Amino acid sequence: MFAGVAHSQERANQIGYGAPSPEDIHATWGIKPTFFTEWARDHADLFDVAR
Repeated sequence: MFAGVAHSQERANQIGYGAPSPEDIHATWGIKPTFFTEWARDHADLFDVAR
């Protein structure tokens, strides 16, 4: 592992990860975050995937 990666992980363990929760985003901005699975299902016609 690179030293910079280890340092960033140690720092995140000390101070936590500051990303807002989906509930905070909705309360602050009035935006309901979309989960990737929901977005992918809604846009499945855009993907050319062999099945």
